[in-house]
Amino acid sequence: MELTFRAWHKHARIAPRKARYVIDMIRNKPVNEALEILKFSNRRAARFIERVLKSAIANADEESMRRKIELDPNKLLVAEAIIEESTRFKRYKPRSRGMANPILKRNSHIKIAVAPAEEHDAELRELEEERQQGEQSKAKKPKKGKKAAAAATQEKEEAAKPTEETDEGATTDEATSTDEGATTDTQNDDESKKDA
Repeated sequence: MELTFRAWHKHARIAPRKARYVIDMIRNKPVNEALEILKFSNRRAARFIERVLKSAIANADEESMRRKIELDPNKLLVAEAIIEESTRFKRYKPRSRGMANPILKRNSHIKIAVAPAEEHDAELRELEEERQQGEQSKAKKPKKGKKAAAAATQEKEEAAKPTEETDEGATTDEATSTDEGATTDTQNDDESKKDA
């Protein structure tokens, strides 16, 4: 049985970016603490969000009475707090030479869900476990980026090179090079004697 109680304010007359600053302060906090934060915040969005949060708490209280569930409204957490962009009002400001600059007056949808602290803690634990598993799988994957690509190519080049030459191989190469040099020297000596 899912115990989340929601409330929302659609088409709130505030820009989503401005409202997100405030909503980030109260996410995953107990409702009493969230109300205190909103009460002392001097941002205009705090008034909108405070009303929605109080509505969600009232919905939780009302729904618990209707379902005959024992639920203390003071022991709720802000389980979900979302700001989405709503419709935009398009306005225009007159400019010189008969031109006009567009002005977008942005609106927001404010959505808040509250849940009992015990249930929310269990959900958070599950999410944390999933996140940790995701990080472990990412750690196993090869890294992306310029440095990683350069390291990978360097490893491939090293693998393509033959293994280290033995001392015997080095001496045989030296011997063949000296023999070749010796033969050319003797040939040059023979040719010089014939010329004389």
